[in-house]
Amino acid sequence: MDNTVRRVAGTEIIVGGRQYKVEGEEVSYEQIIGIWNKLHAEEGQTIIGTPGIDYRNGDKGILMPGETTKVQDGMSFSVDPSHVS
Repeated sequence: MDNTVRRVAGTEIIVGGRQYKVEGEEVSYEQIIGIWNKLHAEEGQTIIGTPGIDYRNGDKGILMPGETTKVQDGMSFSVDPSHVS
């Protein structure tokens, strides 16, 4: 029997209150918008315009179009509800 613990690749982040696994050490603004839209598609919600995306990973920050940030497990990303239709 193999008792080796296998680490699943990827980093678990939270986007709009929902968990999502990403690959790599960074995510871009555009990736977060795409993930948010994918996770909320069943409700018919999409992000409109180009809002700043708030994030927390111990520190707080705002991700703007064209930018990237390093990710950590449990890092949270949120979008101002006024930019959701």
